[in-house]
Amino acid sequence: MKKIAKILAALLPVLAFTALFTSCSDDDDTEEDSLEFVGTFEFDLPTFLYQDTDYVITPTEVSRSEDDDSGNTGYGIGVTLSSTSTTDTLRQDYGTTKVSYTVHTPKKDTLGAFVVTMYAFSSGYTTLYAEKDCYLVDPALNTGSVTNFDIEDDDEYIVDGGRKYYLTRDKDCPVFMRQNYAGTDKGISYADCEAVTDIFGKYYTWEEAREVCPQGWHIPTKDEFHAFCVHYGMPATTEVDGTYPGMAGKLMADIYFNEEKMWEYWPDVRITDETGFSAMPTGYGDILQDTDELEFYGMNSYFAFWVSDPDEDSSNGVYRYINLKYDNVYRGVANADNFCASVRCVRD
Repeated sequence: MKKIAKILAALLPVLAFTALFTSCSDDDDTEEDSLEFVGTFEFDLPTFLYQDTDYVITPTEVSRSEDDDSGNTGYGIGVTLSSTSTTDTLRQDYGTTKVSYTVHTPKKDTLGAFVVTMYAFSSGYTTLYAEKDCYLVDPALNTGSVTNFDIEDDDEYIVDGGRKYYLTRDKDCPVFMRQNYAGTDKGISYADCEAVTDIFGKYYTWEEAREVCPQGWHIPTKDEFHAFCVHYGMPATTEVDGTYPGMAGKLMADIYFNEEKMWEYWPDVRITDETGFSAMPTGYGDILQDTDELEFYGMNSYFAFWVSDPDEDSSNGVYRYINLKYDNVYRGVANADNFCASVRCVRD
């Protein structure tokens, strides 16, 4: 609800901007007399944006009616951060090439909702507008978008692909990376946004996951993860392929993203991160068979990661997951080529 409230607050000056360009038509034009542009007006921009970075926006081009070449088509852009707005207007003659606009995101220490609105307008025509809600992010741990990630001065870490991965502290059991893996050219970032790759890690199919961990690391077997949980108090008699009761809170970290708590409070779950596993609710993805596009689900509600053992009954991939409402770690089975989950590498 807080995020929604912030976005609504940010939209107020944008709405004023809409009114400004809607009024660009002649006073004599009425709603009944307004003509319609030809074409669909839209633009593409990632949902999550780096700070202090240029993003070039090129909207789809719209044109006046085929029998109307007497006027110009104007394009406007509104950029809103929090409760302030800066606007600019770019114009082009009818029939020329599409207009592009460079948005430079604010510098460091500025995070949160970032609303971009573009307009196409001309005298005698109904104004078109397209809008995108974005978020400014900073991948730095505890000084950027992710805060309350427990780090001690003597914590061990490795660097892979320029990224730092902290490790679980107890070396008397399997040693895991404490962040979701984000390496190799395989996998995809959340919402296909590079800016959050270092924050949420990448999402991989089971077939991809078995090959992505760096040298000296691998995705855990079901026995390794079982041993890890037993080390932190789960009864050894718990079935390896069963539900692991009372373990979710010990694996979950009370992490904040852009000052918003990621794991919502739920009375049955006490988040302690006793294991140092530091799970964050990054959800999962599903590749749609009819479009081959990846849809994401469960952000702020679920955490899912692969284990290496295939399901004995179906040869599908097996993953472990946490649902914010329950203090259990569940076992899931999914298509090895369509379902996408996080990867937590464990040391050989």
